[in-house]
Amino acid sequence: MTAATTALAERIRDQALNLPAEDRARLLRDILESLGIPSAVGKDAVMADWGEEIRRRLAEYKAGEVETIDADECIKSMRAR
Repeated sequence: MTAATTALAERIRDQALNLPAEDRARLLRDILESLGIPSAVGKDAVMADWGEEIRRRLAEYKAGEVETIDADECIKSMRAR
């Protein structure tokens, strides 16, 4: 990359970061697709991924595969950090 190209990329990035969130998300999808990376930025895709994660965690909990921590104890531990 040349200095001029780098400067242009930085200006574009700075302008993009000032866009509203919805416009940034659309721009991100477009850039990912231009790189051949399927876009999974959409709300439905995110919700589907979280649904799978929730089901996996619940199955682990029901099977006794994870250690549970009392919520108050967890908060106390996090605040101590």
